[in-house]
Amino acid sequence: MTVEQTDLFKECPFLKTGRQLRDQKMEQVEDNSGDWKEIAKLEADRWFEELQADQIFTGETVRTAIEASTGEPHHHNAWSAVIGGRLRVWLRCGWIELAGIGLAKKPSSHAGARRKYRKIK
Repeated sequence: MTVEQTDLFKECPFLKTGRQLRDQKMEQVEDNSGDWKEIAKLEADRWFEELQADQIFTGETVRTAIEASTGEPHHHNAWSAVIGGRLRVWLRCGWIELAGIGLAKKPSSHAGARRKYRKIK
């Protein structure tokens, strides 16, 4: 690969904006969730506090645990916006770590690959 090709890849707008677009859309979904968003965040944090250290879980695990107390959001993407946000906070705080990859259990997720996390604090 030549220097020109390397520079060309650095300038690729798709690589630069992919995460920005994802974050903007997740913010938009979260902003439209009203009170549900705040309730879901509190319930996720409450669930996390009760989780024992060294437990392995996925975002799907969090959703299953809090679904009964939060009800359904206005849009199904609100789940990943809120739970993904909590996972990022817990990672940045050093309370969890990545623990591998597993398959989703919920039929509507079509057994897609999901990150596994371990509570370390």
